[in-house]
Amino acid sequence: MRPTQLYLYILLLLSLCLCASCGGEQTDLQRAHALFEQAEADEAQHAHDAAISHLHECRAILQEHSEERDFMRTVLSLLGDAYFEQKNYAASLPVYRDFLSLCETDREKSIACHDISSYYVMTEQPDSALYYAHRSLNHALIDADSLKTAYRLHSLALAHHVFHQPDSALLYAHRAIDYVPQGQPRGTYYYAVGSLLYEADAPADSVSHYMALAAADTTYEGRFNTYYILSELAEEQGDYPAALDHLYTYTDHLDSLYTAERGVDVQRLIYEYQTQLQVAHERERSQRQLWFTALGALLVVAALIILWLNTRRRKAELTLEVSNLQREREEQYRQSAAYIADNERQIERLKAQLSDLGSENTELRHQLERRVEKIEAENHLAQLIITDREAQQVQVKGSAIYDELIEAAAADKSLRAEQAQQVESLLDAVYPDFRRILSVNPSESPFEYQLSLLTKLGLRAADIAVLTSHTPSGISRAKERLFAKLTGKPGKAVDFDSYIKKLG
Repeated sequence: MRPTQLYLYILLLLSLCLCASCGGEQTDLQRAHALFEQAEADEAQHAHDAAISHLHECRAILQEHSEERDFMRTVLSLLGDAYFEQKNYAASLPVYRDFLSLCETDREKSIACHDISSYYVMTEQPDSALYYAHRSLNHALIDADSLKTAYRLHSLALAHHVFHQPDSALLYAHRAIDYVPQGQPRGTYYYAVGSLLYEADAPADSVSHYMALAAADTTYEGRFNTYYILSELAEEQGDYPAALDHLYTYTDHLDSLYTAERGVDVQRLIYEYQTQLQVAHERERSQRQLWFTALGALLVVAALIILWLNTRRRKAELTLEVSNLQREREEQYRQSAAYIADNERQIERLKAQLSDLGSENTELRHQLERRVEKIEAENHLAQLIITDREAQQVQVKGSAIYDELIEAAAADKSLRAEQAQQVESLLDAVYPDFRRILSVNPSESPFEYQLSLLTKLGLRAADIAVLTSHTPSGISRAKERLFAKLTGKPGKAVDFDSYIKKLG
């Protein structure tokens, strides 16, 4: 079996194993990802109990995979948020602390500290709440994320406001505006400053300034509260038309909130349909994997059958070529033997004539004797030629370059330049006059020159085809064309082989 066929067998078996593994069961990590995705879907539908159950199962799986720290942090963050949304604040705190212990970057630590601060705000523990809020802000500053820093300052301002520290709340609310990047929405931050100024009974102009900035921000979704405060400010200043306009705008925004809530319901329904569709897609994907596995097995079997048939065909071709070569060699020996036998018969006939002549005609007897000697010399020369050709063939086929070319052809490799030089050297040593008599110019017809040398070397047409990057049929046609070119008469590939073997 050739190395290329062996490699192909190995690749096919590996493909079969790969196809079979496609239909296998899910790994633990794949199951963990599936549970996390289901938990996200449950959270989107406000099914907190189901989300918490899935996240705990996912967390138990990940505890066996210490390398999945990033995924574990994501799971803990969502689990803590789920408890928080469920208002189970006591259960959310240890989850958030575990999340903080796994954090590696300042960005992650800022998020974890903010979550813990939110817990202490909801449980009315000002010292702990403000401590973690400041830690969250410091990590955001180290991370150099301006937008995240602005949000942390805003959260810190709200925490100070909840614990009745208006001066600190207003300070951090002002600083938050300074950190918002250019082009980012600032309506929320302007409203925070304006509302704090409004509650602190600040001058109406200052409050109106920040509220107008918040209302002008088209991306600010809570602007209806802004218009309500603007309405009250206008009323306090006696500008009742402006107050009425602001109040109408506030009412329009309240109506739009009802429409938005209906939109959320529709989006939830769409999400349910998408989830069902995803389940159907997963079922279809499993069925496709099963079909692909079966198809892969069929392809492997078909490839093996094709290789077996190709091997049988190749073996038959080699047998036929060996038979043809043996028949050609026997024909050459038969022709030489017939020539020798014919000469021997002529010798016997002439000897008989000599014995009949006796001594009557001495001159004629001498002529006949010379003729007999000439025929015997020719016969001896023919025998020497046969013996010499056989010795030359043994010398050629016993050479290292002959074996090297046979191995190269078996490995589907082309003839190299150094190998061609070795062939020329071998032929010059065995057949000194061959290249001189061969009327093929290697610079003008390199392929025809190589074809002549390899044929003289005694290689089969199939091996010559591989070494010269041609097909066996192309080699046969090339031999016919070259025979006609060298002899001036048409002939077959066998005629070319005989011509080259007798040359030199």
